[in-house]
Formats: sequence, structure tokens, C-alpha cells
Amino acid sequence: HCSTHFGKTRSDRETFTVKHLREVLGVPDGRHKQFGHLKSRALDPAIAEINATSRWTLEAIPHKTGRSVTSVTINWTEKPLAEKREAKAELNRHSAGRKQRQDGTAERIADHPPFPEHKNGLRYNDFWKRIYDDAGCRADLEKTRLGFIEWTTKTGKPRTPQLFFNFCKDENERKGIS
Repeated sequence: HCSTHFGKTRSDRETFTVKHLREVLGVPDGRHKQFGHLKSRALDPAIAEINATSRWTLEAIPHKTGRSVTSVTINWTEKPLAEKREAKAELNRHSAGRKQRQDGTAERIADHPPFPEHKNGLRYNDFWKRIYDDAGCRADLEKTRLGFIEWTTKTGKPRTPQLFFNFCKDENERKGIS
């Protein structure tokens, strides 16, 4: 969420008080009170997401007063072209598995459960149901499942999360749901 804020200024660094940083990250008061928790649960994941999906590389440098972190400087630099292309490719992939790809823990091929073959299988499969929800699909769940199976069978395409996401996105349009 903070990438829009960074685009507004020409400088390549900005210092935030911890309070302002919490606001920029959308962390409610009372959550992650210790800086270590704020850093590991909000700041680090936000920076990892921006570094993986934007044309910028961000770095956070905490500043202490005594033993407490009182402010954080965020540095950002524009990536070389090859890295920008890589970030754009990541942005075009489904967000499922992004954290594992960033950590380098994603398996290359089978990094998702098989597509549910049985009746009402989407309803009880958190992974595939989440892709349906993320795509904003409001068409009938079971008809969407059957349609995807029919389409992949007919076209010989694999039943991947990305293809299912695109299929679900287009399903509203095919069914005339706006």
C-alpha cells in the first residue's frame, strides 16, 4: 500500500516516525506494539511485496533513541530493466504462493493442490476457493468448477491457479454478471 506514497516525491529516502510508519502500513493502534513485531509482521512483508512486484527496491533502516526504535528511514532505488521485467512477471502471477516464491521455498511445478474433481469440491477446498474469491467471481461455484474442467479438457490446458483465476475473472462477463 505504501508504494503510491513513495511515487510522489523525487527523493530516494524518507524518514518516518514509528507512529507515522504504523499509519502508512495500516497497522491499528494496539497491534504489534513492540517494534520487532511491527517490523516482522508488517514492515518486512510490505517491503518484500514491493521489492517483488514493483520497479523499486526498498530498504528500511531503524533509528534508535536509547534502546527504543523511534524512527525508520526507507530508502528506495529504481531497479535495472531486467529486474523490472522480473517484478512485472511476478505481479502478473497469482498472489497464491508469492511469499514462498520470495522466500525461495516454492516448489517449481506442484506448488498447489490438485483442482477439485468431485461435486462441490470447490466449496471445501480453501486454496482453490480463495482463487475464485480473489478473482471476484460471483457465478455459481459448481458451474464454474464444471466449466473450468470442461474448458481445460477441451483446450488441453493445465489446471493451474493462474488459469483458474483468469477463467473465474472472465466467468462474470460470460454469465452477464456485472
